[in-house]
Amino acid sequence: MNELLLIFSVILIFSSTVMFFRFFGVIGLCCITVFATITANIEVLLLVNAFGMEQTLGNILFASSFLCTDIASEIYGKKVSNKIVNIGICTSLLFMVLTQPWLMYIPSP
Repeated sequence: MNELLLIFSVILIFSSTVMFFRFFGVIGLCCITVFATITANIEVLLLVNAFGMEQTLGNILFASSFLCTDIASEIYGKKVSNKIVNIGICTSLLFMVLTQPWLMYIPSP
């Protein structure tokens, strides 16, 4: 079952990346990169067994950022692609900094 869900996720995420690029251009690629970075950081906590190996769910989402930078590099050039990479890195760092205080909360009983 996990294998089917992962295949569906790959198709959904990569087709969403292409659709965002088609409708919004380079801004769509930036949006997908930011979305993938944030959600991959959340999904990385889920460990599943699929295709005979254990893996985290964040891998597929994070891989979509590679597709975004490849598309940007081919069409818009290295400068735009580097900006998208930098946006992804800054988003990841900001997410880590802003979510660290969550660990200090005392949960309700």
